[in-house]
Amino acid sequence: MATGLTVVRLAETDEEIARAFPAMHQLRPHLEEAEFVPRVRRMQKSARAAGCQSFELDSGVQRFDAHRFYLTNRMQIPSHHFRLSL
Repeated sequence: MATGLTVVRLAETDEEIARAFPAMHQLRPHLEEAEFVPRVRRMQKSARAAGCQSFELDSGVQRFDAHRFYLTNRMQIPSHHFRLSL
């Protein structure tokens, strides 16, 4: 019996990263498919060369599925982000 759930995994191989392009293109329309995997790999290499030891992101409080994915992939919630509109 199908549950209707989509399985989401961390993209690690070039092929997996390439399969993420359609979703990323919806979020960032300026991205070009031919340059997507090389760009991700350059960003990873640059971050490691700069001594970066972590990847951090902000995620909207309504994004329950995304949060489940992050927690499943060993990401931690080190703080909450608060905003006051002026």
